[in-house]
Amino acid sequence: MAFIKGKINERSAENNEELLSLRASLGYRIDSFSGQKEIAERLAICGETIAIYKKYAFANENFDSYIAGEKTKLDSCISSLKKYFGSAQDSLQGNSLWQRFSYLLEISKGADYAYLNSACSSLQEDVSMQIMESPSFRELSENNEKSRALNEALQKASLSFTGAEKEKFSSLSSMLSAQEHLLESKSSLVSNSSIIEDKAESSKALYSGLSSFFAEIFSRHLASNARIGLVSGEIPELGRMQAFRFRISFENSLVDFSEPFSLGLDDFLPYEASSFQAVYLGNEIRGISASGTSMSVEFNSVPLGITSAIADINAIPAKSK
Repeated sequence: MAFIKGKINERSAENNEELLSLRASLGYRIDSFSGQKEIAERLAICGETIAIYKKYAFANENFDSYIAGEKTKLDSCISSLKKYFGSAQDSLQGNSLWQRFSYLLEISKGADYAYLNSACSSLQEDVSMQIMESPSFRELSENNEKSRALNEALQKASLSFTGAEKEKFSSLSSMLSAQEHLLESKSSLVSNSSIIEDKAESSKALYSGLSSFFAEIFSRHLASNARIGLVSGEIPELGRMQAFRFRISFENSLVDFSEPFSLGLDDFLPYEASSFQAVYLGNEIRGISASGTSMSVEFNSVPLGITSAIADINAIPAKSK
């Protein structure tokens, strides 16, 4: 702070309104830093001060370029706010945000870009917070977060995709990228506020599409990594009913999946089961059943790593797989 204070005292802002505004902002933060005892607050003020000093130093050396950049920033900010207030003029007119926007428009022809951009950014922040409190935005945000997790899991499995699956995944990923572009900045969110409700609806369709595709790929992944091993039982004797105890394991290396999931395995058991009884199920498995050599598993969740169950099977060995 002492370094910055010394530097700004070395320079003369004369009657330049922009530089005087930046110096005043620096002076205020330097004083605030000195009077603040909390480390977190001091660090925050320090970061703000350094950012403003960089602008101040640049403005001193390249004033015309600084002004051009600040004007472009202000024009972009006001443009996004115009879209927001223009799309909902009747419902917003007269409230505090509208009043601040009207005042900003009145003074926006002034030369103090440091103040104008600060005021515009602050208003944009408050507008975006209001948008984010809406049910439509919350639905959009939640669906986007779940879709992103599925997309990341599918990306891990993409090397095994068929040509058609690659095309489908590319299409779904592109739709997700477009959706995330809307949410990536406050400016984008404010500019597109009028379509948030529509985007919330489309986000449900996108999540449904990703969920369906993920279920197909995840089922194949678990099936290809399912193993069955004999725990106890007699040596298989063809044509005679015998009892066997098997350990059934599923290895998951894709994603820690915390939701219920159903898996069907055709022609999985070594013998056709006349009876099937699960004797051990971990917390991750809700139920397991068999018909013939096929088996169905109901997961409560599918964590990363190996999930196992133990089952007793009565069967008449007719073949060995």
